[in-house]
Amino acid sequence: MECHIGVWTAAAEKVDGIHLELRYSPRCGAAWARITEGRVGDTARVEGPHNHSAARAITYDRDTYSPMVEAPYPAAARACVVIRDGGKEVCTAHGGASPLPEAVTDERKP
Repeated sequence: MECHIGVWTAAAEKVDGIHLELRYSPRCGAAWARITEGRVGDTARVEGPHNHSAARAITYDRDTYSPMVEAPYPAAARACVVIRDGGKEVCTAHGGASPLPEAVTDERKP
């Protein structure tokens, strides 16, 4: 489906050294959560419209992506991280209408 083409970060937070991003694909009308610099057991979760959500925990290394959820526009979704140690949960705001200038990664180039 080539959902990776044109992807951008619609919202972001940094908590306890973990980078949390709401990634958005206008090509596929989908969003997902990405965490980097986390630890094994930390969980990335994306919440979309109609109470749909998807989550995935880090099982090795320091980053992971949640599965995608349908999101017709970035403001329909938000990303969350659940930190295994202490159970702390932090979520981004709902996505904005344009890419953030300082994304951890920039995959807009095909």
